[in-house]
Amino acid sequence: MTTRCTNAALLSLALATLAACAGGPAARGAAPGPTPAAASYEESIARHRADSLRAALLARAGWPSSGADRCDAGVLRVFPGDTTAVERARTERLIEGLETLIVSRGLDAPPSSDLLRAILAWEANGARPRWDVAGGESAERRAIAPGLSGRFANPQTGRCESYVALDTATFVVPALARFEAPRVKGVRLGVISGGDSALARARAAHFARATAGGGADSAFAYARVAPIVTWGDYGLATVRRQNELPGGGEARTNDGVNASYLFHRVAGEWRLLAIARSW
Repeated sequence: MTTRCTNAALLSLALATLAACAGGPAARGAAPGPTPAAASYEESIARHRADSLRAALLARAGWPSSGADRCDAGVLRVFPGDTTAVERARTERLIEGLETLIVSRGLDAPPSSDLLRAILAWEANGARPRWDVAGGESAERRAIAPGLSGRFANPQTGRCESYVALDTATFVVPALARFEAPRVKGVRLGVISGGDSALARARAAHFARATAGGGADSAFAYARVAPIVTWGDYGLATVRRQNELPGGGEARTNDGVNASYLFHRVAGEWRLLAIARSW
């Protein structure tokens, strides 16, 4: 898929707006909530709308014409019709409409632990999610590995090799009850939950160890998975990958290190629907 370098603050703005609305009229006692029947009908309408947006997005999607990589590096979903600003805007409206539905309907509920595990495994060079597809289409295509953590064909040696040796992966995640991180062969996963105070303690511990070991300039690398929101069989998540230096500086080695994703669950499996944007 062609990633969309649009306004990275869109999702954060939507979340902030919805959070503010949580203390609106209902919280002030200005009006009673909907009856169970009305709420059920409203939910049914919203799910139908989400399914329609997904179907329209998949109808616009395609795959690169270059074919599969023999190293199984994965594929990107593309939108062949997005050759003009008008067509790109149409695709973006579908993505934003689905994002808005997921956030507005699922913000108050805890996110899916299964989706969080799938994202952590993907980020740690473990199992990559399969692409969501329309009914009747093969669902065997998998997403590319984030960054350069996958295996690619080396044109000089002809072998499938990894450009980045990943043996440790640290994640900052929302606090979820009884959450168990996935296991990825050859990679030690560290999970930090508990907010900024827990992150500050982990950061201080990292730099203390680095200083004691003679590597005082060693960066503290981690990926923050937040926000992550799920509603029914739909989910969205933002991953911000950071490398912090001692003293609070940040070492950014490349652009496009952050991304927002849309997911759809099929038979209990979370599949990647779209890379909504990267920055």
